[in-house]
Amino acid sequence: MKSIILFLIVCLTISSIAQTNVVIINTNGLSGVDKTNTIDSTSLEKRARFIKEYRPLRVINGDLYDFTQLFISQNSYGEEAANGRFSHWIVRGEVLQVTDDGLLVSLEDSKSTVLLKNDSTQTAKVDGSIVRKISVVCGRHQYVSVNGSKKTILAYDCGRYFNPTNDTFTNKIYVKGWGMSETLPVTAWDMQ
Repeated sequence: MKSIILFLIVCLTISSIAQTNVVIINTNGLSGVDKTNTIDSTSLEKRARFIKEYRPLRVINGDLYDFTQLFISQNSYGEEAANGRFSHWIVRGEVLQVTDDGLLVSLEDSKSTVLLKNDSTQTAKVDGSIVRKISVVCGRHQYVSVNGSKKTILAYDCGRYFNPTNDTFTNKIYVKGWGMSETLPVTAWDMQ
C-alpha cells in the first residue's frame, strides 16, 4: 500500500513539473527551460492575455523591444527583485520639469538628471511626480538650465505600445536582465 501511495505522489510531482514546464515553454522559452515553439490553443490564449495585460512589446527608434522577461520577473520575484535585475531598462525618479521634449527626471539612485521621452502618462505629470518607466537610452539631450548654462544629459525613450496592424520594424530586441539584450532580425524572429 505504501509503495502505491509513493508511486502516486511521484507521478503527481512529475505531472506538476511537466505542467509547469509547459507554461514556461509556452512563453517561448523565456526562462531557458526549453526553446520549442510547440504552442497549443490554451497556451496561445494565456500568451494573448499576458500581452494584453502587460503590453511588453514597445516600438522604440524603429525597433521592436520585447520586455516580456521583465514582466515575468516582476510576477515571479516581485517588483524590487525585478528592479535590480532590470534597472538598466527602468527610469525611476522624481519629475523636475515637464517640457515639450519630455520629462526632466532626477534619478532616485544617483544625482543624475535625464530626459524621459514618449511617456504615455506625461500629460498627467507635474513637477514633483514620481515616475517608474520602462525605457531605452536613445541618445543625448541638451537644454538650458535656470542659471543660463547649457546642460547635456542622457535621453531615454519609453517608445509606444506595439500595434501589429500598423507597425513595421527591422529588428526585434529581446531584453534580458542586467542590461543585456539580444537583437534578432525580423526574419529570424518569425522563424522561431
